[in-house]
Amino acid sequence: MDKHKNEAVISSKLPHLNTVRSVAAAMVVMGHTAFLVQSMNSRFDSAIWTRLAGHGVDVFFALSGFLITYLLLKEREKNGRIYITDFYLRRIYRIWPLYYLVLFLTLLISLLFSSFYFTKPDFQAFGFSFFMLPEFNKAFYISSFPMSTLWSIGVEELFYLIFPLIFYKLSKFSLRDLCLCLIGLSILKVTLIYILAKCGTPCQDWMKLFSMLRFECLFAGVVAAFALNKWDRLTYFVNNPLWLFAVLITFFLFLGISIFDVNIYLSEGIGPILKTTLNPLIISLLTAVMLLF
Repeated sequence: MDKHKNEAVISSKLPHLNTVRSVAAAMVVMGHTAFLVQSMNSRFDSAIWTRLAGHGVDVFFALSGFLITYLLLKEREKNGRIYITDFYLRRIYRIWPLYYLVLFLTLLISLLFSSFYFTKPDFQAFGFSFFMLPEFNKAFYISSFPMSTLWSIGVEELFYLIFPLIFYKLSKFSLRDLCLCLIGLSILKVTLIYILAKCGTPCQDWMKLFSMLRFECLFAGVVAAFALNKWDRLTYFVNNPLWLFAVLITFFLFLGISIFDVNIYLSEGIGPILKTTLNPLIISLLTAVMLLF
């Protein structure tokens, strides 16, 4: 209950979080709806909408990283420490009941209406999803669209598993060091994706899997939360509407470039990296900056 109260208090202090969450949800819903339309009408191309949904998830990742870090910072300020066991229990109570309800309903519906392409039953997909690893469904093309859409929950659960264990160390870092950590994580991800892309077809599924493990997008929100907590001078910049306008214009401009797949800087070698790593990271970074206003 304290967790829900804390989130309610933060939402009242930072009401724009709900606005960002609503926009991200709309992006995801439009993308999934377009995919379902395409499954029933092959002449409809859902590629643009699918990319829009993907970036909606990137916005959610930045928001999640920001909110979790902000909550932990406030808990430490109030209690002098964070209670890791309580953190895990709160996450379980908040996510698992609804997650498993959706999972079992999806399995039931897929068994009852297996004639539809997008509800084809797949017990292997159910197994991965049951153990909170739905990202494997999407990466390796297991035939269960409803279960594969849970992949972002799996990524966030892995992040929640790791992050409290390193929060204490990170809280002692300067903003410069936190930014260097983000850069280092991104370089590592880009290098790995580049190597997998060069390996060709045998590594394509693994490239998809690692491209979905967008910890760098979550970490962008983490850095923003620490920045808001550590840097008092930040209020001077975020209270300037011109900065917000510039960030919003940049966000929507880059979003358009990415979802319409503008190939002004793409090549065979760098294209997969931009699409699977750099584009989501830039969207998450811009989202993280917007969360500060």
